[in-house]
Amino acid sequence: LTEAERNELLDSLVRASVVANEAERSGITARPDVAATLEIQRLTIIQRAAAQDLLKDRQPGEDELRAEYDLRVANMDKTQYRLSHIAVATSEEAQKLIDQLNKGGNFAALARQHSMDAANKNEGGDLGWATPSGMPPSFAVALNELKKGEISKTPLRTEKAWHVIRVTDSREATPPPFDSVREQVVQAVQAKQFEAWVDGLMAKAQVTTSP
Repeated sequence: LTEAERNELLDSLVRASVVANEAERSGITARPDVAATLEIQRLTIIQRAAAQDLLKDRQPGEDELRAEYDLRVANMDKTQYRLSHIAVATSEEAQKLIDQLNKGGNFAALARQHSMDAANKNEGGDLGWATPSGMPPSFAVALNELKKGEISKTPLRTEKAWHVIRVTDSREATPPPFDSVREQVVQAVQAKQFEAWVDGLMAKAQVTTSP
């Protein structure tokens, strides 16, 4: 840190400490909601530190990493889909678009005219390639009934809008090369190691829960 950055950080810490002291003096930190949040943060920090301490000398072996990678490949979606969509504000609007499309309307043209999704409306609503696990749940479910070139039979709901989707194409999903996801695989193996350690602690712990 430069001297200016150090002074700025120090000032922030002092100001936070002054506020904390006043909060404790006035009883804010004793309030149930604040006390519970502080305890959750304490437990989270301790758990993170315990995981780091446990795993610092437990780098996964190559066989473990390859086994985890193979497991992930076996469980990945086998097919990718290229979808286009039209996003609108209501299910009624989406249904009107479905009716137009069923009568021969042009999907790309309707997307450019009506879609709320500015990121792709000018490309006819093209969403690119994705697997079902990377899509909104309503899209993934609708794919079970759709073939290449077909549109969703009913309006599809997401958190942001109502949608009409079209399956533009599909292809076999190709697993990413091991080296390109090695770090994610290391993290996955280490997470399992930590969970196994916690399971061992839980087996020996005496746990009492209240209603």
